Amino acid sequence: MNSRTTDLAISESLSLSPQRRLPGRLGIWLLAGVAAGFLFVWIMPVTYEVADDIGAQMILAGDDGFAAAAEVPFLSWTFNHSFYLLYQAAPAVPWYGILLVTTQALGLSLLGFCLASSMSHGRWLACLVPFFLAFAYQSLLTLTFTKAALTLEFAVFAFLLLQRLHPLQFDKNKWSQQKLTLGLLVLALLWRWKLGLLCFVFAAPLLLFTSKQLRRVLIINLLLVLSVVAIDRGLDRLTRPPAWQQYMSFYSLRAELFDMPAGRVGELPADLAEVTAAANWTVDDYELIRNYWMLHDQRLANSHSFQRFLAAAKTADASSLWKRFVGHLRDNVLLLFTFLPLLLAVVLLQGRDALADPLLSKKLWAALLLVAPFLFLTYFRLVPRIAMPMLFYILTVFALLVRSSEQESKPSLRSWLSGRANVMQVLAIILLTLSGWQCFQLLRVQTSSVLVRRANLLAGEVVIGELKKPVTLIRMSPDALPGWEGCHPLRRINSNPNLRIVPAGWQIGSPRYNSILADLGFENGSEMLSRWSSDPSVGQYFVRRITNGSTRIKPLSPAWKSYFQRWQPQRSLDDQHTTWIKINSNDQLAIIQLHE
Repeated sequence: MNSRTTDLAISESLSLSPQRRLPGRLGIWLLAGVAAGFLFVWIMPVTYEVADDIGAQMILAGDDGFAAAAEVPFLSWTFNHSFYLLYQAAPAVPWYGILLVTTQALGLSLLGFCLASSMSHGRWLACLVPFFLAFAYQSLLTLTFTKAALTLEFAVFAFLLLQRLHPLQFDKNKWSQQKLTLGLLVLALLWRWKLGLLCFVFAAPLLLFTSKQLRRVLIINLLLVLSVVAIDRGLDRLTRPPAWQQYMSFYSLRAELFDMPAGRVGELPADLAEVTAAANWTVDDYELIRNYWMLHDQRLANSHSFQRFLAAAKTADASSLWKRFVGHLRDNVLLLFTFLPLLLAVVLLQGRDALADPLLSKKLWAALLLVAPFLFLTYFRLVPRIAMPMLFYILTVFALLVRSSEQESKPSLRSWLSGRANVMQVLAIILLTLSGWQCFQLLRVQTSSVLVRRANLLAGEVVIGELKKPVTLIRMSPDALPGWEGCHPLRRINSNPNLRIVPAGWQIGSPRYNSILADLGFENGSEMLSRWSSDPSVGQYFVRRITNGSTRIKPLSPAWKSYFQRWQPQRSLDDQHTTWIKINSNDQLAIIQLHE
């Protein structure tokens, strides 16, 4: 069966005219794509999609006002130290954003190359071009390292599949293209190595369409890539201090509690109270940790309490598998309503030729191997920045498989309109129209959100000007930033030395965080919270972001108020001074001083 697959691919390649070969050279295509990506990012109001990228820049470049360090837990050792050294050498250059845009643009360019290749054999696949442009627009308008890494990784898988389906078209520059694609795969894994390795399951269709001899070469090449990742992880273990290993253990437990199914508890109050009691928390403590990411106080947020909570959550009446599955589907409803009709339309447009395809069984297996891990991730944790590149990769694979089986030209649009279209083709047009409308809605929502973020951006000088002195802020929630979510990736986030923001969220517990506490004169997080902003002459403040509120809203949330009453009864919560800084008509910062 393997030799049969190869023979079909060879005979098809020989029958192609030069005009229908792959459009242009791969290297030129990628360079043009990167140039177009940077042009788009430079012109458009691009922002980061999530706060993780902002936190990474705070650490690597010292944009939070404290000393920089190579301590971003989800990046590879290579990227951590490379970014750190680059920022030390040229602090004004936005190195993180430059490489992020490059990675995203490379992934989009390679996917576009694969799509253009499929179009050269099936003109009707040109209907996918608007959707590819929409995907590129969405990916570049809101950048994040996870989406960029997965886009590039899946693009490499798609290109390798293209090579195996049509080997003669790549004979001329086979080895140079192979080295290039393997280098791109290494680049993707260095951004997000753990998730990237898990997504290797999506490369399974490659094995189905590769001969036995080429399969061995493919496995060797993938092992070379894995060896690079293994060297990176080995350097991480050898060079990191014991404090870093302790932090990573705490980081993993925190991720399991916040991001994994094991940390989710049912909606019944009795279940939540029982589980939180096992961790020696109150329900208010749990809300403060879960919703506000208050991990500073080591008496509440520590490895032992997390372990007890996770153990109790396993035995409690946790939310059912079906509820988790439906919840994640709901989070990605716009994406699913865009891609599912599109995938079905591609299948329908193949017509009856698909049933006569000698490789039909392999293609059905390929579809199953793609859908199964997607459904698993839907249960596990599927957020839009992961679902988007995954769904477009599945669509690209479907397009490549259509090309490999196509024997006759499909009916043109003119024949459809002249009344000769069959029911399946008409249904496909309806599905494409539905998908296009949902795609428009998705981009409209995203563009509106980006414009709001950019409008919220405040310079550090605004905060300093309102308070009239250098300040150090503790965020009462991860989003309590002066609109920094609207920062452009090709600009530094904060260059004001008079504004410092204490690390929050997943940064808490790292060696850099402990060093910052020592520099501020505190032994641990609980001591910092108990003494913070108690002296009015010192520029130490708590900061809270309030959306759709006004000055009539109390600055402290109920969860934070409960924490102060329980753990810091010496504070007078009525004696507080709050400075309100307006970001826009519905969004403002509450900068709070609490006196003892």
